[in-house]
Amino acid sequence: MKHLKVFVFLLLLSVIVGCGGANLTTDKAQRAVDKSLDWTKKGGSAKVTGIREISQDNVAQADIKFDGFQYNADMMGTPISKDQKAPEKPDPNSPDFYSKLSNYGTEQVGAKTYTGQGTGTFKRYNDGRWVLTGVQFNFVSVNSTVEVE
Repeated sequence: MKHLKVFVFLLLLSVIVGCGGANLTTDKAQRAVDKSLDWTKKGGSAKVTGIREISQDNVAQADIKFDGFQYNADMMGTPISKDQKAPEKPDPNSPDFYSKLSNYGTEQVGAKTYTGQGTGTFKRYNDGRWVLTGVQFNFVSVNSTVEVE
């Protein structure tokens, strides 16, 4: 009987300790949002202000406040890598001037700035992991597969 009590105690302790990482906190969500947006972010901030868990769907939604958030975008406003540059202006004396001119007009890159509210969507898996699946702001959606740590 004594061994059974010790076993049950150790089993409960391992369950409690093992589940400690399964909580989605604001700090953990912030780190995931930062990782998710880092590839396009050029300045400003995106701060997680709160989390609403919808346990029956195994999802959570984070409220995010964007303040002067600058990101690299194509001419349609879609986020692109912060390292991507616009093509060079074509040389009028070049033999392929017109094809380069077409690319120059459609491949423009610029920094966009957003201040306002946004959201982050998290999924919880059966093993207790939380994964950030997307960040939405200003009619823009950034897909993500960042695991919460």
